[in-house]
Amino acid sequence: MVYASEGEKPWIEDTGLQFRNRPIPNFHQLTGGPVQVNRTLADGEVLQPEPGLTLRVEETPGHSRGDLSYLLEEERCIFTGDAIPVPDDIPIWVSGKDSAVSLQRLETLCLSGTVETVYPAWDLAYYGTDEILDKIRTAEDLVERLSRWTCHPLFQRTVEGMREESAGKHV
Repeated sequence: MVYASEGEKPWIEDTGLQFRNRPIPNFHQLTGGPVQVNRTLADGEVLQPEPGLTLRVEETPGHSRGDLSYLLEEERCIFTGDAIPVPDDIPIWVSGKDSAVSLQRLETLCLSGTVETVYPAWDLAYYGTDEILDKIRTAEDLVERLSRWTCHPLFQRTVEGMREESAGKHV
């Protein structure tokens, strides 16, 4: 069963579209190709795959249009995927503004005691308020600095050149 947000569904079902919108190195090796989304999810929905296991959908866009995180309520942990960019990785997002809002949302979940552990996609788990807030604040700083750079005309020309170069490849 494949779950996704309405915003991510077109990219999951058409990886060529995703690559044209956001060309990244080794994209096709990472994705393995398109798949059919069986069910779309929205912020606040609750999934109960079995008794005593409650997953609440948290919308955390930024990395993609409808990026979702999944809060395992009983364990006070959240699976964030790519919502928290890490300094030693290539941060990829469609909106620095959305990413900043999502990081604030994750910070609120941590400060309220709702989340005590974070499981990101490309980093080790973060345990406890201090470590989680440190990782979020580092990510916020990274997003802010890179958002300034991605507005620069040189960056915009480079991205456009990448799109043009890849237009005939993997479409």
